[in-house]
Amino acid sequence: MKLSVKEIVLIGFFAAITAVLSPLSVNNPILPAVPFTLQTFIVFLSAVILGSKCGAYSQVVYILLGIIGLPVFAGGQSGFAVMAGPLGGFLLSFPAVAFIIGYAMESIKKISIVKIFGIMLAGLAVCYVIGTVWLSLTTKIGLVSAFNGMLLFIPADAFKLLLASIVGYQVRLALIKAGLIQVS
Repeated sequence: MKLSVKEIVLIGFFAAITAVLSPLSVNNPILPAVPFTLQTFIVFLSAVILGSKCGAYSQVVYILLGIIGLPVFAGGQSGFAVMAGPLGGFLLSFPAVAFIIGYAMESIKKISIVKIFGIMLAGLAVCYVIGTVWLSLTTKIGLVSAFNGMLLFIPADAFKLLLASIVGYQVRLALIKAGLIQVS
């Protein structure tokens, strides 16, 4: 599959934004293995703006940057050990979530903030399921306890999704109008 120069630039741009904002994290007192970050905001924004293919690629590039040792994961962490640890499932879900959200965005004829928010909620559910199952397996805290711990994230994630819906809607329309992204 061949990518255009515009697509490569946008993929790199969103990988860079994810890499810059992800290390900014706040410790979670109830579930210390999973901090509060802006990662989901950027993952969902990349999906809405870039679509399935480029949104997913941007998150693959971000993950690869962290695996090779750049301190781009939550709290400035890096390396394969982070991927194999409690956060690995959430990180691994990002390309899939970006693809799913981007695909849904490409499939709807008339976009709205409400539709985008609904699509992102479905993407968040995928992120929670993959990440929480992985968290449970790597920490051995049990699946029910891991899911209960994730309840704390719902209000913050809902706010991030609302913000990403509003920003993503506006930016997507502007990029379409400027001819930087194509809509079929």
